[in-house]
Amino acid sequence: MTRPNHVWASGITYISTARGFCYLALITDMYYSKIVGYDLSNRLELNGCVKALNKAIYQANNINGLLHHSDRGR
Repeated sequence: MTRPNHVWASGITYISTARGFCYLALITDMYYSKIVGYDLSNRLELNGCVKALNKAIYQANNINGLLHHSDRGR
């Protein structure tokens, strides 16, 4: 990791609420350990992860050579 937007990692966590669970998908820029994209949803679906990634890409200045890592729920 030599610069911002060089390595991103993604993950999902769940949050218990009075109405049940909600799911938070996050994209983290590993250079700063900063969240660069997120989505909060009441359903655990691929769409939330895609929304988080699209938000991160939209705000990024330069993603040439970007590496994106996900453990795919393992």
